[in-house]
Amino acid sequence: MAGGEDRGDGEPISVVTVRVQYLEDTDPFACANFPEPRRAPTCSLDGALPLGAQIPALHRLLGAPLKLEDCALQVSPSGYYLDPELSLEEQREMLESFYEEISKGRKPTLILRTQLSVRVNAILEKLYGSSGPELRRSLFSLKQIFQEDKDLVPEFVHSEGLSCLTRVGAAADHNYQSYILRAIGQLMLFVDGMLGVVAHNETVQWLYTLCASQSRLVVKTALKLLLVFVEYSESNAPLFIYAVNSVASTTGAVPWANLVSILEEKNGADPELLVYTVTLINKTLAALPDQDSFYDVTDALEQQGMESLVQYHLGNAGTDIDLRAQLVLYESALRLEDGDIEEAVGGRRERRKPSSEEGKRSRRSLEGGGCPVRTTEPGSGPATPTSPAPSRVGPAPGLCTSMNLFPTLSVVPSADSSCERSVYKLHQTAPVCLALPTKRKTVKLFWRELKLAGGHGSSGSRFGPCSTLWASLESVSVDTARLEHLFESRAKDVLPSKKAGEGRRTMTTVLDPKRSNAINIGLTTLPPVHVIKAALLNFDEFAVSKDGIEKLLTMMPTEEERQKIEEAQLANPDIPLGPAETFLMTLASIGGLAARLQLWAFKLDYDSMEREIAEPLYDLKVGMGQLVQNATFRCILATLLAVGNFLNGSQSSGFELSYLEKVSEVKDTVRRQSLLYHLCSLVLQTRPDSSDLYSEIPALTRCAKVDFEQLTENLGQLEHRSRAAEESLRSLAKHELAPALRARLTHFLAHCARRVAMLRVVHRRVCNRFHAFLLYLGYTAQAAREVRIMQFCHTLREFALEYRTCRERVLQQQQKRATYRERNKTRGRMITETEKFSGVAGEVPNNPSVPVAVGCGLGQGDADTHASMKSLLTIKPEDTTHSRRSRGLVPSSSPVMPTAAGLSTAPPEEPPGSSLPSDTSDEIMDLLVQSVTKSSPRALAARERKRSRGNRKSLRRTLKSGLGEDLVQALGLSKGPGLEV
Repeated sequence: MAGGEDRGDGEPISVVTVRVQYLEDTDPFACANFPEPRRAPTCSLDGALPLGAQIPALHRLLGAPLKLEDCALQVSPSGYYLDPELSLEEQREMLESFYEEISKGRKPTLILRTQLSVRVNAILEKLYGSSGPELRRSLFSLKQIFQEDKDLVPEFVHSEGLSCLTRVGAAADHNYQSYILRAIGQLMLFVDGMLGVVAHNETVQWLYTLCASQSRLVVKTALKLLLVFVEYSESNAPLFIYAVNSVASTTGAVPWANLVSILEEKNGADPELLVYTVTLINKTLAALPDQDSFYDVTDALEQQGMESLVQYHLGNAGTDIDLRAQLVLYESALRLEDGDIEEAVGGRRERRKPSSEEGKRSRRSLEGGGCPVRTTEPGSGPATPTSPAPSRVGPAPGLCTSMNLFPTLSVVPSADSSCERSVYKLHQTAPVCLALPTKRKTVKLFWRELKLAGGHGSSGSRFGPCSTLWASLESVSVDTARLEHLFESRAKDVLPSKKAGEGRRTMTTVLDPKRSNAINIGLTTLPPVHVIKAALLNFDEFAVSKDGIEKLLTMMPTEEERQKIEEAQLANPDIPLGPAETFLMTLASIGGLAARLQLWAFKLDYDSMEREIAEPLYDLKVGMGQLVQNATFRCILATLLAVGNFLNGSQSSGFELSYLEKVSEVKDTVRRQSLLYHLCSLVLQTRPDSSDLYSEIPALTRCAKVDFEQLTENLGQLEHRSRAAEESLRSLAKHELAPALRARLTHFLAHCARRVAMLRVVHRRVCNRFHAFLLYLGYTAQAAREVRIMQFCHTLREFALEYRTCRERVLQQQQKRATYRERNKTRGRMITETEKFSGVAGEVPNNPSVPVAVGCGLGQGDADTHASMKSLLTIKPEDTTHSRRSRGLVPSSSPVMPTAAGLSTAPPEEPPGSSLPSDTSDEIMDLLVQSVTKSSPRALAARERKRSRGNRKSLRRTLKSGLGEDLVQALGLSKGPGLEV
């Protein structure tokens, strides 16, 4: 029974009864064949509780050997992974078949297994951390792992699994690379995997790099994958070109050199490799968006002798018919783009964007040296030119090079100036050089002498006319006799030793030891005593800080202490006072000490005291306006009022806002979701553009932390201290006080008195406004007088904070549902079901839940291929025996069936050059490649690109026919003496 169903007595319930099993898949490479136990026990799940809170009970029930924190629940047979943060009821939209089984009185099965992210992480750790035979077995098994769990593919791509494969493959031999290519091929058969390769250009770069491998099997597989990649979408062709140029830029090779090397048959003749290579070039050229991109590729190929290679193969009687057709297609496309032939049938499709490089490419073509490289970023618009890559091909015949059209500019780097080295490390001593001899031995200055090169005649620097600062100093004359007298060295003078009975020097101490110790500790953080006295007399706030004034207030001498110190000093005039006693006597000598300290403390404290009162009052004033004008708050109140009136069966016109504290405590009786959750959902439905409320009432949220009753007391204290400060100033009139200082203090206290009076008025008006605000919210006059400002603001703050949290949860659930719907469009979907390959694969009856794209019809010559592919994809699950399929769950909905032998523990021992065992996915990949290579040449050539504004032609045509008059004029070559065009 499911949540929301009726038990029969009208009471809704939310208990779901299911069967549960677990699957030991902690190690993806050694996964169990079937879920355990075979006879699945039943249990009841609360449909309203998050599944994460119920997984521990299932884990204990099954005794699963899985880590609890790594567990996830998967629905069988759909394979959908449940979200542990949500309840079953919250995922009801994604569990239609699950609840349909329950409505029929059946008990659906849930599988407790390891989370996808954990399994993918285990795969990556195994690939990164293993080597030798263990790595070989892991790579060999990887393809079948992807076959058997279609949900593993997008998670593997999302977790940068493609980066792992390319890194491992870059350091492996060709056998390991073959296993990696099989795994990537399996990934690319899924739409999610193909999209991952599209977004990860490093994989495409690695595939192109493998085209130069010494292993024919590796080269052939890489070409197959590149063919399917380029054929999948026209936007993939620029990505492939970018990958080629990136590899060329990194390795320093010529772009497209790997493919040209295959056509040159340096590693032996293989007709299949030649067909795949030329087909890949043709497919790439056919999908290019503009003429310059087309010529960038063809010019690079032509500079490496593509024309001679084409003529060689076309002139060879033993050339394969498919290769001959692709070579003819290449020649026709090049001539068609140059305008040498016209398309006889059908119109041409126009390219998207014309090139804006007027004649630039044609000028580069004249050099005959490096081929122009256009690096196109993935997903960007038209390609941007870069510097030509170095070429090993010399100047082409027929082009006169008696004049350097593009001279190279050499730039000589400026020499570093040596005059900047010593400026910032000068020793901070007086720049006086004393070289006069002294008769007496003087105190030495142990500085580090600078070894300066050059003198006053040296060249200047950027900081002045001289090479160093020292060279620019003027000579200074000093009184050497006086210096000699003052700094005479007396190191050898022996101090008179103390007499045996003299002992320590005594001091007069009369204070209590604790009091004396406290004063001595305080003196360590205060300025010297004489500085303190001067600062107190002049109210110098730079000499003594606010903390220092507060400490001095606690260290003021009492009358009793002053009398005791004076008496002790009169009794022993020759014995000095102790540090604490000296300090207290210095303070006592300052007239009006207490009044000075209190006045100074008020002067330093006033700004902060005023701010602590004024800012909360301002926030309260602004917060009331923010709340009243907030559209989201109005919508929340209106929605909550409508819900309450319906539930209460009343027609209330409003409610006290204190009820907002209880909104999160009320829960529905079916899903046990809070009223706040449903309120958020209704508000988002009514006003999708509404805010989270909390971020729009910052002033009120700050007021929730202020005790306004204490604020009122602080205002009274401020008034009292202001009057006390005036009394202190009047008491200082009889003491010595500078007229300017007296005037400044008088002006300050008068200013403070005015501001305190204004602050009292502001306080009264804000409180009255808050009272009127409560009346506006519907409170009675009696109820409004009882409302505390802090409590009111705290209620709104807590509600706004809970509303924001709940709103984020609702939006997250909506996003998860949208993601699920979007994910379900490609979940387990093969690229054979897309429009591009629909004519090859036909319909797939084993996956009826995924709609198959409408095919574009087959030609007469493709009928056999279509029949072969259709029969291959319609193999029933029972025809394959001993298949693990979906790791023992149910027959996979994927049209790719696992191999008959299940997941092998080790790859078969085969010679390095032999083919790997083929399975269904390998046959699908072969049929896809065959469909690409046997496509109608007419369909590929019937396309026109946007012409370059410079009327650019191919390099071959330029070298043979020369430049046109318009291009000669554009390049300014008509007047060049000795230049043959």
